[in-house]
Parts: sequence; C-alpha cells; structure tokens
Amino acid sequence: ELMKLPYIGCGVVPSAISMNKMMLHEFAETVGVKSTPSMVVSSSSKNSHQVHEFVEKNKFPLFVKPNEAGSSKGISKVNSESELLRAIDEASQFDTKVILQKEVVGIEIGCSVLGNDDLVLGALDQINLVDGFFDYEEKYQLLTAKIQVPAQLGISLAETIKEQAINLYRSLDCKGLARIDFFLTTEGDILLNEINTMPGFTDHSRFPMMMREIGLSYEDIIEQLIELAGESDDK
Repeated sequence: ELMKLPYIGCGVVPSAISMNKMMLHEFAETVGVKSTPSMVVSSSSKNSHQVHEFVEKNKFPLFVKPNEAGSSKGISKVNSESELLRAIDEASQFDTKVILQKEVVGIEIGCSVLGNDDLVLGALDQINLVDGFFDYEEKYQLLTAKIQVPAQLGISLAETIKEQAINLYRSLDCKGLARIDFFLTTEGDILLNEINTMPGFTDHSRFPMMMREIGLSYEDIIEQLIELAGESDDK
C-alpha cells in the first residue's frame, strides 16, 4: 500500500485487527458479537495471579494460541496446569503475546463474504471432526475432518450467523472478501472464532467452495474481486 500498488481485498486496518485475536474479540464485543472468554499473557507472566484466576473461573480444558499467527500453528488444547505452562512456551515461539481461551463445545461454522458495499454471502460451511480440533494437519490434509457445504442448520439460525458476519464485515470496513468463522455451541450460542481477511483461495479451499454452492465459479469470483478492487477508494 505504501508503494501505491493495487491489490485485492481488505485494507491495512481490518487486516491488522483481524490478525490480532484479542483485539478482534474485543472489537467484536463492541458491535454485539460474542466470543468465548479470553485473556492475553506473555511467557514471563504465565504464572501470574491473573492466569490462575482465569483458569479457576473457566476451568480446563483451555486453548492456548499465539495471539498473532495463522493456520493453527502453535495452538494447544490443555487439560492441566503443567500442560498450560508448556503450551504457553510453545505458543511463545510464534508470538510474544499468547491468548488463552475457554474451550467451546460445539461445531465450527464458516461464512464467506464477497463485496465492498453490496455484499454476496456464500453458503455456510460446517467443520465435522472425529476428535481433537481443526489443527494444522487437519486444515491442510483433512485426515479425519470433513467440510460440509451447506452447513446443516435451520434457516433462522443460518440467517442469524450471516447477519453477524455482515455486521463484523461492515463494522471493520472490510473490502473484497473475507471468511468469518464462528462456533455454534451445543447450547445454541453463536461465538466468533476468527476473521480471515485473505482466506485460502485454491479452487478447493473453503471460500470458493461456499461460493460455488450459490452458483459462483472460481473464475467468477476472481473476476468480481478484480472489479471490486478497482471500485475501492484506497486501492
């Protein structure tokens, strides 16, 4: 952007906020989108009173993640105090800040959004896991995970998730495209997981798969993205 080179997709601000997990969840709360309880720590503060209070309040299992990283690198699911300390050290190899999050019991639902002002939403998808979580190996090898498009949701629930995705997309001033991922808990709560301002984009990645379900081919998406980049004021 500093070199004034044209590019497709979200600008610096929405991309930076979305990359910072804690900042994104705090922002989402201000626009009425809930997240699982979270806190940020560093390796040097892993034994702090605040960490112990968080664990006492939210209990195990917890997830430990680098605050700014992708592809599930450095993420651990922990079930004990000793595992927690090791997981913080592991995540600290990828970022100086680490986020602790209460486990969400439920399924992951993805929502693809295309557009600047007029938005097109693809079919929602659903991640089905045999065990564990959607880690690096599952994301790129699908050893046991299955991606189901469209997600098996009622119409009203699907519309509510799409409305929350639109709310976040517009509030962050996203442009071009994004994939916004939620958790649907077993109690029926919708919680934000993350926003991918440049989602995977092979012809078999989740974003194109969701758009294909509503009739947009891979070529159609690329053509629209080029047009949208041309429309954007800051590109």
